[in-house]
Amino acid sequence: MTGTEEVGAHVARIGGRLGELRLDTDLDIAHGVVRYLELLKVAALLQRPSEQSMADALADINARLLAAATPLQREVFETSPLDDALRGAFDAAAEPAPGEESEAWRYARARAQAMIPKQ
Repeated sequence: MTGTEEVGAHVARIGGRLGELRLDTDLDIAHGVVRYLELLKVAALLQRPSEQSMADALADINARLLAAATPLQREVFETSPLDDALRGAFDAAAEPAPGEESEAWRYARARAQAMIPKQ
């Protein structure tokens, strides 16, 4: 299943649950929104300026995304293991000097792209 197909299936599943009388529908929606916030986080991190460190970019991106989230979404977002996984992927390859990108760094970027949340 491609990433696009997964996103479509996830949206359809959450949309279907909106019509059900469930007590945890709001939690399902919050988790779905956070998945998309995490996609935005990874995309923004990969597109950051070369002179900005990964740690600085991650802190800035998180602050901006959290500013747009509801309290429940913030709670889910802040407990996500994605930041630790991203740090691990990028720490495994020493961050290159501004304007440079080593083979190890390209590999870390590819690993980060592969970590885009999946159901």
